[in-house]
Amino acid sequence: MSSEFSCLVCKGAYFKKGYYDLDLDTSIYSTAYNNATITGEGNVSVHTDIYNDVHTTGDLDFRVYHPEKNDSSYSCVYKYACEDCGYIMSFTKEKKVECKHEEKKREEKENAFDWSAFGPKK
Repeated sequence: MSSEFSCLVCKGAYFKKGYYDLDLDTSIYSTAYNNATITGEGNVSVHTDIYNDVHTTGDLDFRVYHPEKNDSSYSCVYKYACEDCGYIMSFTKEKKVECKHEEKKREEKENAFDWSAFGPKK
């Protein structure tokens, strides 16, 4: 198997699948500390310290809206990065791609079989 398409920039045939990933979750924890001081004359002095602890994580899923479908459906966008030049190509349909590592594993597996028994009998 080879990839369904070639790179637009360098005509390479090996790609790695890629995607945008941003999972957004923000949590804010606030803490207030009051320090009150009373003097002998009856004066009260209050000092307040406020500490905010913010934790954020995110998830981004890029989708394409199709106005011709007359509904609110969206399509996923599939990203493929060329292994030779790094150019990233986007498609709204999933493509069959193979990276150099996958090709090597596939070829090793194919060569491990003894195909001689499947040929014509002599």
